[in-house]
Amino acid sequence: MEIVEIIAISVAFLGVIFAGISLLLTRRQIQLDQKMRTMDYATSQFDKLTELGARQDLREMKIQNQDIMTYTEDNPEKLQRLLEYVYTFNRIGAGIRKKALSEDVIFNIWTPKWFEGHWQTFEPLIRNERERRGEEASGAYVFFEWLATKKCPQVRKKYPESPLKSSKKKLQTESQREA
Repeated sequence: MEIVEIIAISVAFLGVIFAGISLLLTRRQIQLDQKMRTMDYATSQFDKLTELGARQDLREMKIQNQDIMTYTEDNPEKLQRLLEYVYTFNRIGAGIRKKALSEDVIFNIWTPKWFEGHWQTFEPLIRNERERRGEEASGAYVFFEWLATKKCPQVRKKYPESPLKSSKKKLQTESQREA
């Protein structure tokens, strides 16, 4: 084999290696972009709940130790704001199911138990909305239901606790040891 052939083969081989690395970097960049978009989307959705007053309404309901049906009957003006939670969780569930949102990002911020707890809170309201709206609503909020009743139980062991909560617990434990 002549030196020219060896150089040509080496250049071709390096080209294949660089193409592979480029493809790998592109795939990682796509995953990173998806994670960033997921974080931006989820944050904007929860900011919206805060701006609308829905988060305050939910806190108030819990402080008053009322179930959601009693609370919305006593405060009908708050029903639509609380339904914004359901809409938000439904969109997040749809995003995870359709792989448009990063499951890893969502469940590292809000644990499966957190979504399951919100499903328990909102399920009576969802059932009531489905009944009120009739047949057309049989598919209403199915992605939230799927998220809380199917997906979360599947991934609960993978995402047992929010990293933020575990870091907070670790700091509390360390400060108690020092005291």
